[in-house]
Amino acid sequence: MTQETQEVVASYITDMLALEEHLQKAFAGQLADLKDSPYASTLRDLTSTSEAHARALHALAERREQGGQGIAEVVKKAASSVLGMGAA
Repeated sequence: MTQETQEVVASYITDMLALEEHLQKAFAGQLADLKDSPYASTLRDLTSTSEAHARALHALAERREQGGQGIAEVVKKAASSVLGMGAA
């Protein structure tokens, strides 16, 4: 794989991880608001699925990094945290 291809794949993985973390925050906020509704079970299932995806992506990112996060990944993670709080 070329360096450019490796960078594109690494960027895709960190983008997907940021998205899953964003979804988890949104699901948590919705679940807190709807904990006694008929939708709570579905939200718990969605949360579990998102957590499993995030764990898999995080493990994949760690295997691929071999030397630490770049600045782009750090910025994505910070932005995801802020956006996740707003979505919840």
